[in-house]
Amino acid sequence: MAINATTTSHNITTISSPFSSPIKDNVTILNESLLKIQERTFVNWINYQFLINGLNDEIDNLTKDIKDSLIIYKLLNLLHRNSNNNIDINDDSNNDNDGDDLIIPEHLNPKLNVQFIANWNKLLDYLKTKMNLKLFNISSQDILDSNLKRILILIWQIIQSNLIIYKYL
Repeated sequence: MAINATTTSHNITTISSPFSSPIKDNVTILNESLLKIQERTFVNWINYQFLINGLNDEIDNLTKDIKDSLIIYKLLNLLHRNSNNNIDINDDSNNDNDGDDLIIPEHLNPKLNVQFIANWNKLLDYLKTKMNLKLFNISSQDILDSNLKRILILIWQIIQSNLIIYKYL
């Protein structure tokens, strides 16, 4: 089997191989398009959660904006507050909510990768143990490496858990 290379009049070289096909290339393009659509949908969902709760936070790029984990901490605490019948998490007069259920990052202003990893490790542990989310093969390093598929799985799990909470309220 030979690999053929052809050059067009615009100096574009195309390589045809018995191992590649236009169908596989089209599937790859379709998968990438679907990932971008999912990313945009999840960004819109997160922004909507902040908007309906009066927060000015907004994200634009999922992989970059969640790198330090603070947006996800804020989102989880917001969803937790809403699931507890809108208990004000800043209200000290609330005796039945002493703040134990809130999740606070290890580093409130992370700048280094080590701090990002510590925040994500704590957050992922919380999601697995306290929220019982199934986060197979998702690590803090996946988030820092901007692994879009793993990030989308993580956000989808958070969305699903939020929908289940509201269903049973």
